[in-house]
Amino acid sequence: MRKIASILLCSLILLACKKNYFTEEGLHSGKFNLSTYDYLKSRPDVFDSLVMVIDYAGMQDYYKKENITLMAPHNKSIYSMLKTVHNYLNSPLKSTPGRKVKDSLNYTKDTVLMEDIDREVWKSLLLSYTLSKGRKVAEFADPVEEITTLSGEATRTIIRKSAWQGVQDAGAKTLNYQFFRPSQSIIGRTDTLEVRVLTSDLQTTNGIVHALDRMHEFGLTSGMNVIKAK
Repeated sequence: MRKIASILLCSLILLACKKNYFTEEGLHSGKFNLSTYDYLKSRPDVFDSLVMVIDYAGMQDYYKKENITLMAPHNKSIYSMLKTVHNYLNSPLKSTPGRKVKDSLNYTKDTVLMEDIDREVWKSLLLSYTLSKGRKVAEFADPVEEITTLSGEATRTIIRKSAWQGVQDAGAKTLNYQFFRPSQSIIGRTDTLEVRVLTSDLQTTNGIVHALDRMHEFGLTSGMNVIKAK
């Protein structure tokens, strides 16, 4: 009996080694008879804010027709970015105690809206999440691939593997997306910022969508980096 149990355990471990497992967040992997843009629009519960950004940047046709891979940020991701910009603008300047950043920019609103940020900034940010050609997870190098986005930004994909039943790298795999940004605290240093893909391989008529973790902040940038281009 013990021998049978051991054989069964080994078989399960081998099976786990052969499969790719990716966590889900309410989106089902599959093939959709919709363009990338129309697929995003069909899921307002997850991508409504992203569609608004695409519309405002005037890039509807691009995400309908071009063969691309989109690392798609969640609604909450874009909301977090706008909140960060708002908080930054309303923080006192270090050199002038009590004076807010927005005062130095002649910015008078109490709430930062999408249209308060230049369209070209939104376009650049969108393209930093967009890769040329539709690529499923299996088409990325394992474990690491250096990639240049369509905005010209250096990024990388990483496939991470967890342990299963005490066996290292035999369990679930997750695709992570890494950005590189100048440090907000140390001049001359570059920080590595990583976000998980929670649902992968959503196939549209013109590419692939990988849905990112909702805890990720869109753009991964300070308020000044965004607002200064206004």
